[in-house]
Amino acid sequence: MTSLTNISLEWLTFLIATLIMVLSKDIVRFFKPFLSNLILVIPAGTMLVSTIILFRLVVPVWLVPPHLCCLLVFSAAILIALWGVVNRSLKPETAYKQDAP
Repeated sequence: MTSLTNISLEWLTFLIATLIMVLSKDIVRFFKPFLSNLILVIPAGTMLVSTIILFRLVVPVWLVPPHLCCLLVFSAAILIALWGVVNRSLKPETAYKQDAP
């Protein structure tokens, strides 16, 4: 896992995925209160599970920044979606807007 090839491939995959999300403007969707953003609890949880159960996992230092970036974006999307749910539940006269593109 610590080979230069594996680190390079993971960075390349991260950068390509980020570029595709930015060019297709899908990254903007993360920062709007869509109910479907709550599904991001699953990948965010898998990134944190080794820390929560104190499982010793050796990760090269070079792979920490992409994981932190994904975790921050996912956490922000989850919090924004939860904030939208809470705001809408406080206003009973408005129904929750469906995830329309």
